[in-house]
Amino acid sequence: MDEKERGEILAEVALDSGVPIAQLRKLYDAARSMSVDDLEVFVKYQMTRISGYWDFGGEVLSILDEYGRDKEALLRILEKAIMLYDYLDVKRFMDLKPKISEVVRRMSGRYGFEGVDLSFEDGEKRVTVILSRFHGSPQRYASEIYHHIVRSLPEASKHKFRVWIKGR
Repeated sequence: MDEKERGEILAEVALDSGVPIAQLRKLYDAARSMSVDDLEVFVKYQMTRISGYWDFGGEVLSILDEYGRDKEALLRILEKAIMLYDYLDVKRFMDLKPKISEVVRRMSGRYGFEGVDLSFEDGEKRVTVILSRFHGSPQRYASEIYHHIVRSLPEASKHKFRVWIKGR
């Protein structure tokens, strides 16, 4: 397995574990300044202190075992994980479009549901609901849709996103 694949797996494990990208950056900074032995101790220490770090830390330890004393390879893997983290997070969100669309279609049919658009701009994930016959409060209905999506799709609850109502 090459360094890119290891970095991608590490980013996936971080996302699955709920480890924020700030923790990856902190680990990268620590790896730059610590010996490999000290880094191993640091990871084990973090595994017991930070929620979600257990699985992520286990993956880091397996990388340390695999690459041994090659600190430069470890740094390149961490760099790739940091660079791929946001991409993989947004991809997971975008892959939810069919499920989100179905949930919203079922609850918005009476308002002339025309579709759902998922977008990502300036670090914000957005679900835009297109309705042809909606005349109420867009903010209130957007909140209602958001909560319905999160309740119906547990995988959507892992994402921070906003819902916008767009009329025709």
